[in-house]
Amino acid sequence: MKMASCMHSWCLVLVCGLASVFLDTATNASAPKHVEIYKSLFDMKRREQIETAERVWNIDDYAKRYKAVAFVIDTIFPILEESLKTIGELHYEPGSSPFPEEENSREVLGKVYENVIFFGDFLLRMPDITKKIFKKHKEWIPVLKESVQFCNQSTDVYTSLHTRQLHLMSQEIGLIPPEDDFINPFREDARTKTQENSSVQKNKGKKENKKKGPKFRKFKNEL
Repeated sequence: MKMASCMHSWCLVLVCGLASVFLDTATNASAPKHVEIYKSLFDMKRREQIETAERVWNIDDYAKRYKAVAFVIDTIFPILEESLKTIGELHYEPGSSPFPEEENSREVLGKVYENVIFFGDFLLRMPDITKKIFKKHKEWIPVLKESVQFCNQSTDVYTSLHTRQLHLMSQEIGLIPPEDDFINPFREDARTKTQENSSVQKNKGKKENKKKGPKFRKFKNEL
């Protein structure tokens, strides 16, 4: 029951939550026009990213899936690192600085907004492969920490759905301690445990059916 509930919760975050993105955008009608324009573009980008992650997740061949994940992640982190450096030079402070109207500045911020959560799409759906690649690059840890912190403070763009995904991926990758009820149903050990529990329940059911079957008394010396 706990695993089924957890899977439902993760599906809401990873897929079904797109509806919440649009609701949050619609209810924030008082935001400046240039913010609304970027948020609309960001939502479109998120749909494309989720579809990409789903396509990779559905690749049956492990070697091909691993190669696809590695290509995406190897592309993401140099972009994040360079963008954070540029943002520092702009002296932009998320949560306090006004969202930039200048297109080039918005583009730099967007590279962080879009790529850190795109990494989360892969991490949460394909945690074993993603972490295997991530662990080979210790220099990515501070980049990810800074990117997650930056996005968590960027309330102009990130909704509660986005910050929820950041919270889940931070637990999965080890940036923060996992909560007591944290379970990623997409992890190999979680799937194995689910299969084992299912097998135990199935065998238990078979034994119970045998016990409930007809019983025959043994009659001695009746012939």
